Amino acid sequence: MSTEKFNLLELKCQALQVVQGLPIATENYSRVWNVLVGSYENKKLIAATYVRQLLGLKSISTENVGEIIKVCKHIL
Repeated sequence: MSTEKFNLLELKCQALQVVQGLPIATENYSRVWNVLVGSYENKKLIAATYVRQLLGLKSISTENVGEIIKVCKHIL
């Protein structure tokens, strides 16, 4: 299983835990959506996470296309 798939699976499980107490019903959709947005749309936290990841990248010692591609893949 790729890392991206594992991360998505983990995120889905976390999201389900956030709304676990709400019954599955059409009338609860807006409420569930608002709870999830409130939990995951923290722009400061998202930006801080990206900056931390960028600063934590391994530096490239030589101008090598292969190394640059590895860094790009890690970011994306």
